[in-house]
Amino acid sequence: MYSTATHDCCGTTGVIDKSTHGCCGPIWANMPFNLETEGCCDDHVYDKASQVCCDNTLNDKQDHFTCCGGDYMDTRVGTCCNGKVVNGIGECCGDGVAQIYQPGNDLCCSSNGASVVFESSRNQKCCGMDKYDPQLELCCEMVINERPDNTTGCCGTTTFQENIEMCCEGQVVPRGSDTHCCGQIPYNADNEACCHREVVPYEVITYNTFRQLCCISRYDISVSNKTTENMECCGSFSYNPDVQGCCHGLLFHQTSQKCCTDGTVRDLNENCVGLHKCYDDETSTLDSTCEVMSNAFTPYVRHIPYDSNTAVCTTEGVRALPTGVGYCNEAFFYKSEKICCKNQLYNRFEDNQEVRCCDSFTSARPTYFPETESCLNGKVHPIPEDVAKTCGPRVYDIRTEGCDSNEQVRKKDDIDAKPDTCYSREHGKLYYNKMQQGCCDGRLITANHTCCKESDECCEPNKIQGYNYETSMCCDGFIRAREEGHECCGKEKYDTQDETKICCVDQLHSVGTDGTLYCDGQTVSGQVSETEIICRGNRYYGNDIKCCGGEQYEPSTELCCRDTKYRKTDDHQECCGSVPFSPEEGALCCEDSLYNDTAEGDSCCDKLKYNTLFQTCCTTGGKNYVMSADDQCCSNGEAVDTSRDTCCDGLIHKEIANGQCCGNQVIRDPVHEQCCGGHYYHISSGPKQFVTTN
Repeated sequence: MYSTATHDCCGTTGVIDKSTHGCCGPIWANMPFNLETEGCCDDHVYDKASQVCCDNTLNDKQDHFTCCGGDYMDTRVGTCCNGKVVNGIGECCGDGVAQIYQPGNDLCCSSNGASVVFESSRNQKCCGMDKYDPQLELCCEMVINERPDNTTGCCGTTTFQENIEMCCEGQVVPRGSDTHCCGQIPYNADNEACCHREVVPYEVITYNTFRQLCCISRYDISVSNKTTENMECCGSFSYNPDVQGCCHGLLFHQTSQKCCTDGTVRDLNENCVGLHKCYDDETSTLDSTCEVMSNAFTPYVRHIPYDSNTAVCTTEGVRALPTGVGYCNEAFFYKSEKICCKNQLYNRFEDNQEVRCCDSFTSARPTYFPETESCLNGKVHPIPEDVAKTCGPRVYDIRTEGCDSNEQVRKKDDIDAKPDTCYSREHGKLYYNKMQQGCCDGRLITANHTCCKESDECCEPNKIQGYNYETSMCCDGFIRAREEGHECCGKEKYDTQDETKICCVDQLHSVGTDGTLYCDGQTVSGQVSETEIICRGNRYYGNDIKCCGGEQYEPSTELCCRDTKYRKTDDHQECCGSVPFSPEEGALCCEDSLYNDTAEGDSCCDKLKYNTLFQTCCTTGGKNYVMSADDQCCSNGEAVDTSRDTCCDGLIHKEIANGQCCGNQVIRDPVHEQCCGGHYYHISSGPKQFVTTN
């Protein structure tokens, strides 16, 4: 007898230890060998020090040689790629017949089993079987697009500007104030919602919680009436759990059906054993559902989830989709020979030209030749695909034409000379260059001048006068020469660096050279000189005077509390909000709240008064609260009763009064628990000593 976990039976030799020996040879003549010094090759024992076994073939051991499939290759002249020896030193490119390339200098691009090496292509990346410059271009689903700036992103095979556009299910739409997509429709999630792939205002999605149920899934929201009190949600559907069940968002009848682990609904008598587990979270690859009739006798629809990249839904159920094979109109086909356009099969090549689909419902032709034609805006155009672009609803040839900023197709030379458009109903379209002219309400004006129409950017509104904003500025209807450091103050301009002037509510005031004035609401206040002061427009003279609102007061004999004067009763008076008080008389001011009746231990907790001898001030959510003597503040802001519980680093431990903390843990059993350097340790055999050394 022997244990199969640690030993083995090797022919007539007997039992061997599997940690040190192996068994080699046919079952009728096998023999043991030493795992450290020997090996087994094609049922023969060999010496590892002098021989190497490559795919059941023995070779004499040599320096710089290694196994590559069944070959024993020289690593100084060759590289092993996919079990085959390839001449040259480098890395392998491709899964089939590989090529050699130098990483960091060359570029290896592969797709659908094919590969290509681009030499000296540093800092470039692959887009399918092509290379592109990521600084200037963007790869979108194996299609290379221009990348004007860092705000460009992919939307299907094309690009969009992320700051002004959105990508909704492969469709580029203007962003505006929108934040999310509802199908191909953008919407603002702050005040709208996506309900059954339709955008509705939030106020529309209202329901009565007593009579209705709101069910929300990853993609939908629905409100349904309650037929029973215990109704629940299954995704965006509602159901009665007494008679129905929920299977990964699908409803089924509990009396005749069940939910299997793969996310499908099956008959009660069907077997669910051995089915793969269904993952319905964000990382799931099961992105589609196939509806299949269960049987002809008890017909009901079965919903089977599947990965659309590797499988297809047919009338017979889910079928595997091998690499290079497609499915079109209930027929499988090889993608290298055929293409499926508008649910019909066509030859992939005709007259030595590649054929592609133009699948738009508005297109009269389902296919086109990309070398001489293009499919844009749902139609086939006689412009080669690589030079065809869209400009609004029009298609143009980029070799001779361009799309201006107003989505108008014009000759390239015309756009270069006058790239901008000025439009009005009276004059129509006027093309111009904004470096030389400007557009004002459909008419052209001199460059760098304001556009003056009625009152917009006009100076002297009655005369409707525009002006050159680079050399002039408009001060309350009067044009003044623009000077560096000067600004308007009403109708005048002044030097903002001149400390003798101050502008307050469009009025310019003179200031003494040794004084400081400031705007006080709609008027001026401040010290003009040692003996002159202005208080909200009122001028006063005297020694040692200050402003209290619009009046003067003497700090030696008076007190100013929020623009109200009081006669001082003693030299220790202070302001509490708008009233005076004396701290020496026992009054307490807590953030402008005055308490005259105080006792020993009284202090402030924001605007509240509390006694530190039997109360605690606790901060929670940015506000302070007064707690009783038995409570203290836990660092998470929650009050804790210390006569019953213990707070350790923001964590409250119930039913342990005044416990010893160790970090956020509490020591419950000092015999078997210890705290060392803020770390909690559990000791199984009594207390230990912890020694720290430098």
